[in-house]
Amino acid sequence: MRTENMAYVTGFTFVVTFVMAIILSFVHFRTTETVRTNELERRQATVLAALGIPANSQEEVFAAYAALERIDLSAASDETEYLYRFQGSDGVRFARQFSGPGIWGDIVAVLSVNANATRIIGVEILDQNETPGLGGRVTNRSFLDQFNGELLAPDGIYVAVRGPGDTDPDNGKIDGITGATGTTRAFDRMLNQELRSLRQIVPDRIPAGRGRSS
Repeated sequence: MRTENMAYVTGFTFVVTFVMAIILSFVHFRTTETVRTNELERRQATVLAALGIPANSQEEVFAAYAALERIDLSAASDETEYLYRFQGSDGVRFARQFSGPGIWGDIVAVLSVNANATRIIGVEILDQNETPGLGGRVTNRSFLDQFNGELLAPDGIYVAVRGPGDTDPDNGKIDGITGATGTTRAFDRMLNQELRSLRQIVPDRIPAGRGRSS
């Protein structure tokens, strides 16, 4: 048989493509649920990390997240929006997901504060599309850990464009991302907007049990 025959080549290509499509469809079907579960774990673990709740396995993540009090803030919005409430040994903590425009897309994060919204518990990044090696370092622990325990000034937090580094947890200042002025300023804006919002929502006048989600 002449393998250079057009009918042979066309038929062979069709068969190989068909077989590969079947294999890929099977793999997709078998892994879809695993991918969905892993993404759910990642998102729930981000909330827990912002609240300072340890969870070392998928089972622990799901259990700890399920135990959180979730206050529905959706109201007139079509999207579900939760304020998370956690009673820690040092008092009540609140957390909420927030987002704002970065340089190349939205930065999505979770912010946690204490009961009267005077001090940050933690900040974690959920999604971002900033430039790798520059603004993408918004996810680095060296940047995010600066927020842990930071006292809020009357006008919020100042994320400096540059500086030698700030280790004082009581001055409301954070050292920005070196070489990523745009991302630093964007994060400063979105974080302080969220802090202003939380200061209107959070103070521990919210009683335990209100709006609990199953």
